[in-house]
Amino acid sequence: MAAKSSTPTLVGLITGALALVAALAWNDAIQRAMTALLGEKGATVWAGFLYAFAVTLIVVVAVWLVQRGQKAAKSLGAQLRQKDQKQKAKKETDTGLDSSSAASATKKHSTTSVTDGSVD
Repeated sequence: MAAKSSTPTLVGLITGALALVAALAWNDAIQRAMTALLGEKGATVWAGFLYAFAVTLIVVVAVWLVQRGQKAAKSLGAQLRQKDQKQKAKKETDTGLDSSSAASATKKHSTTSVTDGSVD
């Protein structure tokens, strides 16, 4: 049972590690592109700040989109669970009525047979 509860944690850690590797690769690629475009002198402190600002803006938007998607998924999941519960309750109610109706009909039939004195 412990494996089930640790699986999401393990998946999260592996995903985070892979995201870090990808981020470092992109970091290196963007820095090299800035150096190639701006030259060694152009890749100064201000270029570093511009790069940091751009990356921060992209990350903030990405995190906002992920959180928004997570909230939508939770809401949809709750709606689906509620719908499923209603369907189960209706099914149980329908099944309960059918079995009680059948029992009532059976009781009525056996009473009629006994009252008539006839044998089926």
